[in-house]
Amino acid sequence: MSTMNEEQVIHLYENVKFITHEMLLAAQMKNWEQFTSLGDQCNQEVKTLKSFDAVAKLTGPLLDKKFELIQSILGTDKAIRNITEPWMQNLENLMKNTAISRKLEGTYNSGVL
Repeated sequence: MSTMNEEQVIHLYENVKFITHEMLLAAQMKNWEQFTSLGDQCNQEVKTLKSFDAVAKLTGPLLDKKFELIQSILGTDKAIRNITEPWMQNLENLMKNTAISRKLEGTYNSGVL
C-alpha cells in the first residue's frame, strides 16, 4: 500500500465535504440521478480515506482541520437525511400500498370474493 501524507489526507476530507455539499444541493432540487452519482463518488473517497487515514497521523492544526471538516460533513449529512428519509418513507409506503392493491386485485379477479 502506498502512503499518503497529512496534506493529502486533509485534501480527501475536503473532497468529501465538497461532494456532500453537492449531494445536499442535488437532494434539495430532487435531482436523484445526480445525488446517486455523487453518493458513489463520496463512497469512493471514503474508502480511500479509510485505507490511508490511520497511516497518516495528523497533529496540531491539521488535526483541528480534520475535526472541523468532519463536523461540517456530519452537519451536511444530517441535512441530507432530513430531506431523503421522509422521501424514502413515502416511497416505501407507496410500494406497500401498491403491493396490497395488487394482492387485493388478484384475489378479487380470481373469484375468491
